[in-house]
Amino acid sequence: MNIVYAGLPLAGTSTTLGVLGTLCAPPLPPRLRNGSVFAQAPLEVGWRRRGEVQKLTIAQRRADNLAAIADALRSVDGIVYVADAGRRSMLSPDIELLLHDIEAHQRDPGDVPLVVQLNKRDLRGTLDVDGARAEVFWPGGLVGVVESIAPRGVGVRDALDALLGVIDP
Repeated sequence: MNIVYAGLPLAGTSTTLGVLGTLCAPPLPPRLRNGSVFAQAPLEVGWRRRGEVQKLTIAQRRADNLAAIADALRSVDGIVYVADAGRRSMLSPDIELLLHDIEAHQRDPGDVPLVVQLNKRDLRGTLDVDGARAEVFWPGGLVGVVESIAPRGVGVRDALDALLGVIDP
């Protein structure tokens, strides 16, 4: 399965992927737990689910690496969008760019499930789950919104598991 993680700079996408590296089966070596490794090229990892290990290919979408992950966008099975809960005004415009990226690779975004990982929920005055649902338009609807505090690992596994539950129930 091909999973793409997306999000604005400083939203916590690299932190999320670094934490994800520790949760893989087996965990990634420390040199690969830097989340930016996923931005250089898609990386195959093992993920323990329902008592067995599944192979996932994970890539990070950033404005500076769209060419490097073009194949991942063409064959994406699902997306985890890491949103900075404190930057509400940036959420909808960036989701629109993500829609255009997928359409540019001849994919119907309505066929690609999306989970929003609402990061930085430990900060004051941040967007809540209902607010995120109201802000985000995704063809076919959102799979879900998961609250997270990525540096503590809170919500990281939950967001990926929610997405996988729709792709491979």
